[in-house]
Amino acid sequence: MNFIKSCTIAISFIIIAISVSAETYDDMFVYPPYGHSMGIHKANVSTYKMIYGKSISFAEAGGIAAVKLRATDKKGIDDDDELTIFLADQINGRILFNVGFNKLVTYNDRLKNPVVIKADPSGRVIVGDVGKHAVILLQYKNDSLVFVRTILKGVLPYGVGFGDRNYIFVSDMLSNTLLKVTYKGKILKRLKLDAPGALTTIRRRDMWQVSGPSVVYVIAHNGKSVEKYDFQFNKVGEYNIPSPDISSCNFVDIANDYYRNIYLVDNMNSRIVKFTGDLKYVGDFGKFGTGDKEFYYPQYISIWKRFGQTFIVDRNGISYYWVGIDGDIEDVSPPILTKEYPGITFVVFSTDYAIARVKISDKDNNVVRSFIIPKRLKPGKNNILWDGKTDRGALCPDGEYKVRITIEPTYSSRGYFKKELKADLKVKLGVSNKKVETDERYGKNWF
Repeated sequence: MNFIKSCTIAISFIIIAISVSAETYDDMFVYPPYGHSMGIHKANVSTYKMIYGKSISFAEAGGIAAVKLRATDKKGIDDDDELTIFLADQINGRILFNVGFNKLVTYNDRLKNPVVIKADPSGRVIVGDVGKHAVILLQYKNDSLVFVRTILKGVLPYGVGFGDRNYIFVSDMLSNTLLKVTYKGKILKRLKLDAPGALTTIRRRDMWQVSGPSVVYVIAHNGKSVEKYDFQFNKVGEYNIPSPDISSCNFVDIANDYYRNIYLVDNMNSRIVKFTGDLKYVGDFGKFGTGDKEFYYPQYISIWKRFGQTFIVDRNGISYYWVGIDGDIEDVSPPILTKEYPGITFVVFSTDYAIARVKISDKDNNVVRSFIIPKRLKPGKNNILWDGKTDRGALCPDGEYKVRITIEPTYSSRGYFKKELKADLKVKLGVSNKKVETDERYGKNWF
């Protein structure tokens, strides 16, 4: 696939245009390889000025939306994967977006202070404009954006998202309400919510989404909670701060990936916080700064779910990542394999769905056992069992052994990135070829 041009235009276009949890994972997001991005993974004002001779301030940049438009999808071309990136410029009252690889377009009609933007493959673009107190519908057509209508007036829209059919969702900070609204502005449903902010929706008919119900996640309580509702506004989950995992935060934006995982921008701690779809905490990524894998007050995030391409806007510019993989071996139980307990469990934590390969080597680095886990690891803790036998089915001799578990993403960076987890263990069975009874755990599933 032609990621070189797609990443280059996405990053250059956008240029143109603390209390932290201990569970921080540096490879939860990874930089695309050089061959896919020409080394461009962070762009700032200097990059923009160097390429275009102009400057733009990111201190007051608005929302971002990355999408593969059907209008730009050339049939019959396997590597036709370039994205269109829409960036809201709230100070100058405009939308910046790329057309193909080389053209930048500006839309500034009927806008004042756009702060949130969402786009879908059909070319519909929803803009939340806090200056005009309105939600506006635009349409991508003939390499341009055209005004369709003002959907709502008299609202302070800090969150917008697409519904299943002919309606959208809007979080109105002015009335402390989550709204379900048709494209013509008819309000179908209201839900009172304390200080609702950014939101993201998961639609069951989305092509690039694992199957499941349609749901909407909305940041509430001034960035201190995330609430989950079905499309009829029945509450189905929530996560509140402070919690055992997160002591403080200020969530300002939210996005989801192919597997229905949730990513929240924590502006207070300059990090991205990841949850599973059922709002179980996974881990953090990033810290304050302007270097690699650092953020200077991040504000917005967008994920193109098909490949896990991720764009994060902070005050210093835009960073481009792929959804990666990270984790560790949290426990080896028991640490010594004996006749009394002839089976070992490796408790493996993974930040995403992953393919896992296990290699067990003796003290001379000879591989005695190698196998692939038959099921994908899931985000969170996973149990992997080993019965102490070699690849030939014999029990391992007594001694010290090394465990190497390699986890690899299932999409995005698969084939380009993997993570090796390490642990040590001992075998004290007495007789290396003696048969032992199978532990009852081996009759169960791996996880």
